Amino acid sequence: MNKCIDTEIQEMLPDLLHGSLDGHERQRVAAHLATCESCREDLDVIRTVNVRFRRTA
Repeated sequence: MNKCIDTEIQEMLPDLLHGSLDGHERQRVAAHLATCESCREDLDVIRTVNVRFRRTA
């Protein structure tokens, strides 16, 4: 469970992985990830789920 209170960033994590954020949004998420371990962990989970999903598809 994510302990971060920035839900807007949390909602952008999948978009970051899919490359669908614009430059400003990408920079904003990257800056946040540099300081938020909880969101980095969530990003790793999302990445793992995406990889496993692609293997079964």
